Amino acid sequence: MPRQEFDTLDREAGKRKYYDFLWASILTAVLMSIIALVADSVIPEGRIALWSIFTIQGTSLKYAIYILCAGLMIAVILAELGRFTSDIGELFGRTINRIIERVDNLGEQVREGVFRYGAVLYRVLRYDENNGVIYNRLDEKANSEVRNIVFDARTVNAILRALKAIELGQSNFEQSQLLLNLGKAAGSNFGKRFMDHVQSNAPPGFKIDDLYDWLEYWIRYDTQAGFGRFLVPPRSDWPRSMSVTLRHSFLTPTVPGGPSDAARLCDFMTGYIEGFLKQLPEDALERYSVSGSTLTVTHPDDSVHCAHYSRNNERGCIFILRGQVPQQS
Repeated sequence: MPRQEFDTLDREAGKRKYYDFLWASILTAVLMSIIALVADSVIPEGRIALWSIFTIQGTSLKYAIYILCAGLMIAVILAELGRFTSDIGELFGRTINRIIERVDNLGEQVREGVFRYGAVLYRVLRYDENNGVIYNRLDEKANSEVRNIVFDARTVNAILRALKAIELGQSNFEQSQLLLNLGKAAGSNFGKRFMDHVQSNAPPGFKIDDLYDWLEYWIRYDTQAGFGRFLVPPRSDWPRSMSVTLRHSFLTPTVPGGPSDAARLCDFMTGYIEGFLKQLPEDALERYSVSGSTLTVTHPDDSVHCAHYSRNNERGCIFILRGQVPQQS
């Protein structure tokens, strides 16, 4: 984002105040010095009469004039210094108030979801960590909060290539399972890159051969993409209940009127999870008696497992892993 400069009005005013103080101090010192020099040359040595009232030593009179000039010079400089510091304090206060005003204005723009810099409009996204949802504001309307998700461009391209292959008749996708297969294509594309990333940059304590470690790391990653909040059962329950729950899924939006007003799009996520899991290391899957070759993910079409029917986005959609390791003969 381009850097914004504050205007130089207060800075220039501060310079002028500084030079005013400097010149006043210099002129005062020069004037007092001239008075002292004139007194030194005019006042004679010895005793002199003052207005026929009393006499005083010339030297003493000179010293008195020197002290008076020095005192006046100090008094004038201190007065100018006080005025200078007061003016600088006022300018500083105005600058601080201007900064606060701009920060408040920026905060308001961020809350509205946009940031303006001249004629350029920047989009500002708000991440709801609890629900795994990313929002932005469109048309600068306070109530037009619109949900966003983050898809890698290569994942989007994988989906579009699959659609293009269907269009050209070059795909073996079954039309009745189109969403499922598109999800598999997207999940497989992401899974390959995710596995390469983790294997070369594994977090501390991460076990490459442990499926549960892969799942815990992955669900944090895709939750931050705005898909919704991914959850898996506790590690102690995982072998008995191998499933993934997605709360507040972008595929099951809550809409006025209930399920009849929205399509059930969960098949895409079913395929996505399956396509992703199939890319994980085989030894990580086999640790939990699952094989990549036989692995499938199911998402029962009912109100117990699908938020589309229950409209309970907090409970979410449940995706079940299937696929035992083939028995050795």
